Amino acid sequence: MSRKASIPSAAARPQWAAVIDDFRRALRVRSADEMHLLLSRYPLHLFLHLDAAELRTALDVFGDERAVADGNVTAMRMLLHDDPTAAVSASDLRPSARAGRAVGVAYMAALRLQGRHRDAHAVMLHRLPRRSQPMHPIADSHDGWPQFHALQNGLTAIMMGDVSRALNALEEARWRAITPGLEVITRDALAKAALVHAAFGDPAVARALATQCAAIERSTSWAEANVDVAWAVVEAMLCHDAADARSRLEKIELSRLGEIWPFYVQAEYRALDSLGAFAHADGRLTELTALPFAFEPGQGYAGSVLSLMMALNGIATGDPAAVRRHLADCDQRFVLTGIVQALYALQIGAVPDAIAQALKLRGATRRLRRIELWRLSILGDAHLAAGDRPAAIRALRETALLPEPLSSSERGFFSNELRAVGGAHVAGWPAQESPDPVYMDQLPRRENHLTEREVEVVRYLNLHASRRDLAEALFVSPNTLKTQLRSIFRKLGATSRDEALHEAALRGIL
Repeated sequence: MSRKASIPSAAARPQWAAVIDDFRRALRVRSADEMHLLLSRYPLHLFLHLDAAELRTALDVFGDERAVADGNVTAMRMLLHDDPTAAVSASDLRPSARAGRAVGVAYMAALRLQGRHRDAHAVMLHRLPRRSQPMHPIADSHDGWPQFHALQNGLTAIMMGDVSRALNALEEARWRAITPGLEVITRDALAKAALVHAAFGDPAVARALATQCAAIERSTSWAEANVDVAWAVVEAMLCHDAADARSRLEKIELSRLGEIWPFYVQAEYRALDSLGAFAHADGRLTELTALPFAFEPGQGYAGSVLSLMMALNGIATGDPAAVRRHLADCDQRFVLTGIVQALYALQIGAVPDAIAQALKLRGATRRLRRIELWRLSILGDAHLAAGDRPAAIRALRETALLPEPLSSSERGFFSNELRAVGGAHVAGWPAQESPDPVYMDQLPRRENHLTEREVEVVRYLNLHASRRDLAEALFVSPNTLKTQLRSIFRKLGATSRDEALHEAALRGIL
């Protein structure tokens, strides 16, 4: 069959459903030429509407020679989880060619699916075209590839913890015109953006994205089931009732989670934390750690989420040593790691470190409302611990700079002490009652925080020096040292040097 007879002109372009039927018919009769012509024109339609078994059979029919010569066939092999390193050697990844772009995008996605998120991120930044095709306001003349490319960039950035770049890429995917038959790409971009906002950003935006997604007609693509699972996780994250959130999570078909498993882990821990089920959370996280998820330890969101949730559980249970151990396993560039580090510093009484870390994160949290509120709550509490009430008020007043006023439920991010300050000094601070605070009131009581000087004394005390030697080393009188030790023992709940040192070690001070 000739190309002219097989593939009509653009003016007489068949409906995408007819393309799928034609491909299946060609597959039944093993017509490699006809399948190849259809694949060269409608690669994404075929990828998103045929099941994996059908595509693998077609690739077998094509054979290795056709795969080497055709970028679309190479891209399809990569997307079906073949070894991306072997497949990319058959192509020069020329970004100027449409098929070359397809290979590059598929190569990035295949690396990500193998858990090689750092390598996938490097491909996105350095090997794929930096400038996307211009967005046409009416139709996409590139068969959906620019939109699919943006979606894959968003997924790669998410898994690497590059949250701002992820939101940019997903927004591009949402702006692009929808190609008939590829509606699922837009719906998936909306779902992934909602996941980011539910986990780190603005719940109101996540809900608005859900409304937009519902307005787009559902396709018959197999990928719609993945979109459904993403929305199930979003709904659980947005649920105010922790028991209801747990119930929603238990109903999710886990085999459908795919790459969004880190969001599921975060959602499950969030629900267990809200229920105060910390022992159960520790056991559940231990179970999840034993599963063979595809990630590189300490790399990005995927490589940090389990350790971060364990660190948060250590904070909730007052186990700073565990917090320190788990934080060491996290990606230090990931914004959530920075938040937990600031929270940990506040818990152990390293108030200047908590303030410095919270200030360092300013800017990185700008587009992430949930994380920004958390940062401001830590900063405000740290300033109060340092005795700087005006600075705490300034931190709370930064909430007025957010796009929307603080809601009653969002007030739950702040400790009782900060709420009182906010109510007295911040215009528009919500007055009505809100749910129990998240994390902040689970920290050791403020009066149990050691001052910087007291931390210094404890560390000298750990050297087993006599009180006289200790007083000389600290340049204080024996009576001053006695007063300092009495305060330290009281804050640590200790009655002896050994008990004080043991508690200090548990808090991570030593």
